[in-house]
Amino acid sequence: KTVVERMAPVMIRSLMAGREAVHSLAVRLEGLTCFKQFKVFRDFLREEVKGVRSVRQTRVTRAAVSFAVEFQGDRRRFIQRVLGHENLPFLLEADDSGEGEVTLRLKPEETRR
Repeated sequence: KTVVERMAPVMIRSLMAGREAVHSLAVRLEGLTCFKQFKVFRDFLREEVKGVRSVRQTRVTRAAVSFAVEFQGDRRRFIQRVLGHENLPFLLEADDSGEGEVTLRLKPEETRR
């Protein structure tokens, strides 16, 4: 085989690797105690989480803030990237039923380390 014949499949796989579909995810963050936490988390998503294309606040209640997140990947990968991130601004737990919103909850202060 020529070099081109051997390299073509590798080049195609490499080009296609970064083209995972972008999904719109509904994300709900619960347990906030101040506005600063909202801003810190929003900025964390925008600046730190690989695959996040946009973050838009959609709803605010006394107990939670909801976001529309455009993410290159599926909801499972989004949760993994958020919870496994080394710069996660506060401890979170996820509640993902596989349908509807991805709910992230701040862990109570006494469980933080």
